[in-house]
Amino acid sequence: MKRSLCFIVLFSFVLTGAIAQPKKIVNPSNVVSEANFYIDGTELLSDAIVVKFKEKIVTSNDETKPFSQRIDGKFTNTLSALKEIEKKAGKIKLVKSIKNADPNDLVRINKRTGKPVTIKDLSQVYHLRFDNPVSVTEVINQLKNLPEVEYVHQAITAVYNYTPNDPKFTNPGQWNLTAVQASDAWNITTGNFSISIGLADQGVNYNHEDLNGKKNRSDDAITGLHGTWVAGVAGVKTNNSTGIAGLGFNIKLNSYNVDNSIVDAIDMCARYSDIINMSFGTAYQMTYEDLVEIGCPYPLKWVGSLKPYNYFDVEASVANAISEGVICVASAGNLSMNNWWPGPDAEECDCSKIPFIAWPGAYSGVIGVSATGLNQGVEQFVDVWNFGSFVDVTAPGFNILTTEYYGGYEYVDGTSFSAPLTAALSGLLLSLNSSLTVQQVTDYITKSADKIDATRYPYNGSGWNQYLGYGRINAYKAVQPPSAPQNLSYTNVSGHPRLSWSATEWDTKLYEIWRDLGSGYGKIAEVNAPTTTYDDYDLVISGSNPYSAWYYVKAKDLTNLTSSASSSLRVRYFGLQKEGLEVVQIPSTPTLYQNYPNPFNPTTTIKYAVPEEQFVSIKLFNGLGQEITTIAEGMKQPGFYQLNYDASKLSSGIYFCRMTTGNKVLTQKLLLQK
Repeated sequence: MKRSLCFIVLFSFVLTGAIAQPKKIVNPSNVVSEANFYIDGTELLSDAIVVKFKEKIVTSNDETKPFSQRIDGKFTNTLSALKEIEKKAGKIKLVKSIKNADPNDLVRINKRTGKPVTIKDLSQVYHLRFDNPVSVTEVINQLKNLPEVEYVHQAITAVYNYTPNDPKFTNPGQWNLTAVQASDAWNITTGNFSISIGLADQGVNYNHEDLNGKKNRSDDAITGLHGTWVAGVAGVKTNNSTGIAGLGFNIKLNSYNVDNSIVDAIDMCARYSDIINMSFGTAYQMTYEDLVEIGCPYPLKWVGSLKPYNYFDVEASVANAISEGVICVASAGNLSMNNWWPGPDAEECDCSKIPFIAWPGAYSGVIGVSATGLNQGVEQFVDVWNFGSFVDVTAPGFNILTTEYYGGYEYVDGTSFSAPLTAALSGLLLSLNSSLTVQQVTDYITKSADKIDATRYPYNGSGWNQYLGYGRINAYKAVQPPSAPQNLSYTNVSGHPRLSWSATEWDTKLYEIWRDLGSGYGKIAEVNAPTTTYDDYDLVISGSNPYSAWYYVKAKDLTNLTSSASSSLRVRYFGLQKEGLEVVQIPSTPTLYQNYPNPFNPTTTIKYAVPEEQFVSIKLFNGLGQEITTIAEGMKQPGFYQLNYDASKLSSGIYFCRMTTGNKVLTQKLLLQK
């Protein structure tokens, strides 16, 4: 069975008051909504709208009570307006849009940095649900100018755009995983269960044999096909001798249903997930007045049609998630949002013809994903699907084999399925280093993308175009270790060797310096990038240099992966020194030297030596004996070691550097003067 779609979210208004026998809009199978919509003549009706109050006017959380008993009596304007609306709408139910939103809970901890952030307050956003369909245009006009109301808008509709089958594409199994080099990526990481992807979608059938056990959290809503399709791409069980594989492999899934409140689904995903996948776009349902205003020649036939639209509460929910360190991924859209709409053959009234801006994919900080397919075996951008300035990357989205709602598997099409593949890659990256920031994850994905289809769609000087963004994602390139440093050499600087090498990739965070004085290689120092030099003050170079030291350098990136070693470098030296020009050999017992400079501000060098392989722990304590930090810890080979310590975050005073190895404890006093 073949299905093609992109999950798109849309909002819906209503026009006049009490209407006799309005005609209900019967949604096709690819459309769901937070509300029911109706058409009567020129008017669009609904049984719900969304309103945000400027302050807390609802005093009771009991949604079974009438609004008159829940709204503070001093807000007479709002109470009077709702009572007037109630004459036409029947009973009005006041439902909080984001269940857990709390005006006293606006300080959160960023999941990547561990630092506190302040989120936007969405605790006063409510759905007004009516017994009878009413004109939302009329209701909006009644509410929007009230002193207590910040804004009011339509309820949200979710549309999955079916895309017609293209006979030039074939169904070659899970070609999407081959294209992004999933198998090579899994040799580095298969993710882990501590990382989860939140699916703001339709709910997921976790009873499917390839999804059973993948659920971390869920509202347990199973209301449609789309969520199960998306889950199958984001993270089915893998290497289980069943069905298909998923790039997410060992990553867990959270799923929250968008049918009742999209902003609540996004909020729940943000609370409990590391990544949010949003295979939808927000839109506005056109009223008769809107269509007349744009000069549509068929306004009666196009009432209720869709145009892309940005809603503040959706944007704010996504912005809150990003500020909390949640990676947000969204689809770029497929065909016109109205490709299913039973309007005239002419397209003069279609306000969603490609290219259109697709929110939330166009929000700042969100990774917007277009889609590719195979054309006679060659991967290309799907020409009939959406594109634009908001596209960051592309990923396979045509002929994607995934889990089917009723069991088994089927092929589907759409950017709905390129987005969760990108979300899964985000999860693999976080499994390597969960402290990666939103920008760092985005950089890994965009900078490692393959520049496919460049003949048809050339990339600009920055390596980007509006069809494929920075290219098609490549999971292996994104998670692979850094390349080894090149061109290792040295110069004699004041009688000591200064090592130098060429910088590696953009994401290198430090370089490890390894040295062998004849008893094996040991790591002697770490140098923070972008520095690409190291002065080895342990070695003295003189006129006669009978000894040989060997060095190599490794790079470590932001995901904590380490490169292979650079080529080895031989340095002839006269001897080893302790202080000044005193030549010594490695001491016979572990030694912690006095730091230099001392006093210092704010950096100092800490040097120590061990005569044999042993475990070493070096920690810093304040004058009260309280531990401040661990400076170095681990197994050390015989040799001298030195490292730089930055005390810029500490206050002036006396500190103690304590080295513990075996039953030996050594201490040096450090004086920080700012």
